[in-house]
Amino acid sequence: MKRLNFNSEKLVVDWVSFKFQYLESAQQKRIIDYLFKIGFNSYYECGKLAYSQKEILKKTSENKFEVLFVNQGPYWDGTLLHFSGKNAARFYLHVKQGNIDFQILSNGILSRFDLHYNLETFIDEKNLRAFFQKCQNDLQLNVGYEKNRQGQILKIGNRRSNRYSRIYYLNNTLRFEHEMKGRFIQNYSQLLMKENSIEFENKLSEHFLLYFWKYLPIDSPYLTWLAVKLRSIKPKHLPALMFKTDYIGSVNTVDEKKKVIKFLQFLVYAKELDYQIDFLGATSYRCISFRLAEFIKVQKPNIKEISQYQLKKFREFFTELQTQFLLSLFDNESFQSLISIPKVEFWKQDQFWICKVWIIEDLFYHNYPFALPDIFPDKISKIQFLVRFEVVKIFSSATIEKKFFVKNFIECYPASLSNKSIKQIKEFFVESIETLKQESLIQPKFKIIRNGKIQSVKQLTYQNISEGFVIYEQLTFI
Repeated sequence: MKRLNFNSEKLVVDWVSFKFQYLESAQQKRIIDYLFKIGFNSYYECGKLAYSQKEILKKTSENKFEVLFVNQGPYWDGTLLHFSGKNAARFYLHVKQGNIDFQILSNGILSRFDLHYNLETFIDEKNLRAFFQKCQNDLQLNVGYEKNRQGQILKIGNRRSNRYSRIYYLNNTLRFEHEMKGRFIQNYSQLLMKENSIEFENKLSEHFLLYFWKYLPIDSPYLTWLAVKLRSIKPKHLPALMFKTDYIGSVNTVDEKKKVIKFLQFLVYAKELDYQIDFLGATSYRCISFRLAEFIKVQKPNIKEISQYQLKKFREFFTELQTQFLLSLFDNESFQSLISIPKVEFWKQDQFWICKVWIIEDLFYHNYPFALPDIFPDKISKIQFLVRFEVVKIFSSATIEKKFFVKNFIECYPASLSNKSIKQIKEFFVESIETLKQESLIQPKFKIIRNGKIQSVKQLTYQNISEGFVIYEQLTFI
């Protein structure tokens, strides 16, 4: 499973609290002096009062951050240390940099830790209200919706529970806030105070993502960011020979489409070969050697004799891997950086062509967001290939909702089509979707596009998908 961190997932630390059952005045003074030296002014507030005036404990204009000491809360008689907003982010940065001496906080325990994610987007009030209402209707959870002077807010859970969330729109940003406190966050107190930030961030990032996945309608366009992040978490064990791909971008010609598929099939083949590790600078490459004829037979298992023409075409394919043609065919920049094959060599040995390829090692350990059955056998017609490629391409997109515009596909087909061929195309779409369904890759709900409108149907048939159809990816996690 991929290790997550706050930076990679763009999660912002928004609140950090420590709880002290009993905090002696001498220790409190040591904490105040210690935090003062690293840029924090200290204030005091009485927790018993609904509105308490903050009192200055120690302050200088040179310090840009603050910490709040709260004594005698309404449900508890100890002392709380609150870092909020930018103060929490600053304190946690000190933790990551190893600048905090937790001996100073020795008898304290982590009591609350908040994270938020900002989705920068423009949303009109009507669409946001519809999204929040869908959340309320779909969820079996305490969900509250309100509108105040600040705008619309969706609250998930009880504020007094160990986990509580809010979603609201502010300054062209849809913010997803998540509070973790009580016994839940106390389980991770030792990870933080022993400065094991790698494991701490991995665990809390995963909890954050899975929490919103569990309680929100993941097919909403406002949650595409969440689907993308969830796909980077390994959902379950996948067979080694599964056809895996990243987000496929703009692929226009038939030749480009065939090269993409051949490249992805080659990665599956190459992963099972013996290899040596070479380095170019600090970059690790896997060096593999194989008979070219063996890979051709994997691609074309029914072939009886390999022609010189076929050998020539496959040599050209591997030679082209050294160029940058693949980069523009995938959307994910991190995946593009991995498509690095700096060198390919050919030579003859005992009448066999040998191919030697250097492939960046990380490509074999990449967290591929999509895994599908290989639906591209050797014997496949051009029409069937293009339909199946369209299915893989649309399925390998960011949103959970996958829209297929069958009418547009037929109109843009690079040749004139008979009525029989048009019917075949529709049947091939239905056949491919059925394969995805059998592999539990899609949800058991289908919609069709009719007269420009989307409507639900029990199943897809070649008769009802003339204009197009919609399916929904199934995200599953252990």
